Amino acid sequence: MSNINVIRPISTNIIHIRSKDGFQFDDGFNTHFKIDLISAINIAAENEAQITITSAEIPYSFYNISDEVKNNKIYYSDGGVNKTFTFASLNYDIDKVIKTITDDSVFPFTAVFDKYSFKITLTNTSSNTVVIDWINSTSDKLLGFTDNENDTVLSGGTVSSPFVINLCTVHSIFIKSNLSVGNVQSSRVGNSTTLQKISIDNNGFDMIYLNQSDFRTTVVSQTNVIDFISFRITDQNDNLIQLNNVNFEFSILVQIFPNSSGKTRRGLPNI
Repeated sequence: MSNINVIRPISTNIIHIRSKDGFQFDDGFNTHFKIDLISAINIAAENEAQITITSAEIPYSFYNISDEVKNNKIYYSDGGVNKTFTFASLNYDIDKVIKTITDDSVFPFTAVFDKYSFKITLTNTSSNTVVIDWINSTSDKLLGFTDNENDTVLSGGTVSSPFVINLCTVHSIFIKSNLSVGNVQSSRVGNSTTLQKISIDNNGFDMIYLNQSDFRTTVVSQTNVIDFISFRITDQNDNLIQLNNVNFEFSILVQIFPNSSGKTRRGLPNI
């Protein structure tokens, strides 16, 4: 017979979070907020809290091209005059991208998309030589260009993207919190405040769920008390998700276990 001891939680708390109930930190966003708990969760010195997000329902109401995603600007010089082309914040397909570029009355290019190579070709319609500043533009990867070099295009000349276009600009959603204090790592920053990564596996304006294929992350907190929780909901590049005033929900499981790490206690930070 096995002598393995099963460590059971001392207590279990379920917290259902609604974004509409939070204090919002950033005007125009509902994805950076704080929740004050009506009943604080106290953690004795010999214990620790293990925290897991158990469910999430986030409407796909953000745009794939926008200021918030930081992928909507092309900087260029037309005859030595510096100018900026800006995609309006919208949910684009490739036809809309091509039409927006070609129909713009100021931007001196038309665009053609090759459905076999997934690349675009820009044709200079100006009477001047135009330099496209891909190094400082934010739409380079969106359109399949590189930010390592600029393109100089003669009047009537063309330039084709060396890489494929990328309209899947938000790959995943990260729920970040002051509850995460060090046992989660990311390739961007090392120690991470990420509570959970959520895959995006549907199209715009559907509902994004924390599904069975998303690995559940459990973070360990050794604070004395959890009386507030702050959250940031971001994309893979740490940009706040702009949900356009649409609310969302998720649930958190907080279990108290005996502390086996020996770490020094500290309070919860804001993020």
